[in-house]
Amino acid sequence: MDSSSRSSHSLADRAEAWVILLHSGSATDEHRRELAAWRAASPDHEAAFRAAERLWQDMGMALAPEVASRREESSPFQSPSPQGLRRSLSGGKARIFRSAPSVGKQRRTAFALAACLLASIIAVRMLGLTDVWLSDYRTTTGERSEITLADGSRVILDTDTALSVHLGEQVRRVELYRGRASFRVAADPARPFEVAVGAVTVRALGTAYDVALSGNEVLVSVLEHSVAVRVSGSERALTLAAGQRTRWNGRELSEPEPVNARTASAWHKGKMIFDDRPLAEAIAELDRYRPGTIWITSAELRALRVTGVFPLNRPDTVLKDMAATLKLRTTKLGPWITLLHR
Repeated sequence: MDSSSRSSHSLADRAEAWVILLHSGSATDEHRRELAAWRAASPDHEAAFRAAERLWQDMGMALAPEVASRREESSPFQSPSPQGLRRSLSGGKARIFRSAPSVGKQRRTAFALAACLLASIIAVRMLGLTDVWLSDYRTTTGERSEITLADGSRVILDTDTALSVHLGEQVRRVELYRGRASFRVAADPARPFEVAVGAVTVRALGTAYDVALSGNEVLVSVLEHSVAVRVSGSERALTLAAGQRTRWNGRELSEPEPVNARTASAWHKGKMIFDDRPLAEAIAELDRYRPGTIWITSAELRALRVTGVFPLNRPDTVLKDMAATLKLRTTKLGPWITLLHR
């Protein structure tokens, strides 16, 4: 990176730090006076601050598509000049934005959603304690583990996964509470091997397969032989062959669809493989291996395509490499949120 590029990034980082401070609730009048002086010092400073404000606004809009759709009908965003900011300060009140009321309301709504999401992240982590208490085996964020059960079956636990095991005299049963696990089942005709995920039960028919739980969705992918999938309270049942998968969305079970076994099982070996996949999909997978969450600030960026093989044990390095390849930038908003943007 040449000196001009480094200077540009440094300026953008400084501007983003100012914007984060302004919206943190901790900014004092002295901070605002320093900001006014910084913005007035150079047209480049002013341009960087305006760009940082637009990024902050886009971050909020990325959380609320319904707000974003209304945004197009409202007045365009305008950031005040340093002179206007100083005039506001002289009157005893700092007005950081000058925009139409509807835009201000949209922004407040978006920022409220951002705060709610932060609270949700913390709440989800606390609720995850229930899974920990119930489980016999578990992994933390970024951790993977392989275990061999007493019957000889092998299980690989992916990141942030919890499950319990009951090897009874008539049936072998695993309860998956969260995350993703891969099963290579030891033959025992007298005791079927089942994996239960809520209403979904997956019975092995001498096989290797993955079961994943994400929100309310259950994904079953078969790598070898076949499995039987059924849903409690429903007559719907499927038999999946090797190279097929199905999804349960809480209401219905999808028809079998093809799955690339090499790509689907890459995580077993500590890798992620993407073959011309949307950036949003790649980031969602990467997000599972690191604390906090990554927000992509626009639909245009979410649709960018990603191809490559990436290691799971260095998620922040992977994010940095993806951003560099696609000519994007990352900005951290505290310990939990990272923005991915132009």
